[in-house]
Amino acid sequence: MPEDLGRACDLFTLVHIRAKRHEAWFESILNVCRSGVELARTPVGMENIAVTMALFQEWADAGILKNLAWRNDYEAQRKFAEAWTTKQIDRSQAFIDAFALVFAHSLLDVAVNDLLEITTLTDHSSWCERVAGRKVTIEAIRKNSCENLEKEMIRTALEDLKKESVLKKADTLYSICKPNPAFVGVKEFRYSRETIGELDSLRHDVVHKVRIENPIDGIKEKLSYLQSTAMHLIMMVRESYDLKIDPTKLIGYLAAY
Repeated sequence: MPEDLGRACDLFTLVHIRAKRHEAWFESILNVCRSGVELARTPVGMENIAVTMALFQEWADAGILKNLAWRNDYEAQRKFAEAWTTKQIDRSQAFIDAFALVFAHSLLDVAVNDLLEITTLTDHSSWCERVAGRKVTIEAIRKNSCENLEKEMIRTALEDLKKESVLKKADTLYSICKPNPAFVGVKEFRYSRETIGELDSLRHDVVHKVRIENPIDGIKEKLSYLQSTAMHLIMMVRESYDLKIDPTKLIGYLAAY
């Protein structure tokens, strides 16, 4: 219906501008955080040296220092403080990496959810096929027209799907859009189910297993891949349904996002 297409274009405009805005400021925020950690290395190191010296003095005075020679071994204390500082800086960087990964993954998740909602507006028949096997109560049949019942079943199916992994949702988006094999959403980018699955698992481990011991290897590439995936899927939906950005909506969306 025309009103559905209008709502789809509105939502597409929002998804696209939000993705572009996030892409622009996300890297800037990360650079500020990383620079701050490095700038903190010297003052943190000086504080750790003072704390270390005080600790060794306290332990010696209390008679709990096994080797009293360490009491005045300032070189050994300095090395201990340096190792402590390095660990703190690495841990801080690890937390920044973990935050960045979880946040970038969340941005992709939100984008995919919105793109799936767009398809419910632009590809009603595909969603009807997806919910065709769902059970319906007699009471629901009595209270709703066939059209309203279909819309409610699709809405429920969409909400259920939103709870699934990004990989499963992206798979669903691909199955609905059925992009042309020659489709290229983002230059020099190749969508990979395996990579998204690995990033899904890494995000799960960071959040649920609190594995934040060391900086994440290849974090910049991982963040870039998540951002490129979002834009790739956005352009895939755009091409499948010939969606256009509505300039009249941009000012309001820019102010909100």
